[in-house]
Amino acid sequence: DASRTSQSIESGFAPKATVKAKVLPRLYERLREEKAMEDEDGDEA
Repeated sequence: DASRTSQSIESGFAPKATVKAKVLPRLYERLREEKAMEDEDGDEA
């Protein structure tokens, strides 16, 4: 039973892990782009 539950937990986590791997980098880049734009605005002001 223990091994069965651990397997179901792993199968439940795997998709989330792949989603994080795909989404987090995009969020990071978006944040970096926003920060870069903010820095540019600050320089102009």
